[in-house]
Amino acid sequence: MSFADFQMIQINSKSLTVGAGYKIKGLKLPFKLPNGKKIRLDNDLSFRFDFSWRDELQLITRLTGAG
Repeated sequence: MSFADFQMIQINSKSLTVGAGYKIKGLKLPFKLPNGKKIRLDNDLSFRFDFSWRDELQLITRLTGAG
């Protein structure tokens, strides 16, 4: 509530967040070096997905003197 400009602001908000992840352990990635030598690296590969949704309603009321 702000008395400087005689306004009252009400905010109503709803939100939903969903996340999922997957990890592949021991993924072997082949690489070829400039000298022709081939090497394999053991790595972990991670995937992540997040979805967020928000609905917000703002109500601004101007306060006046009823005199």
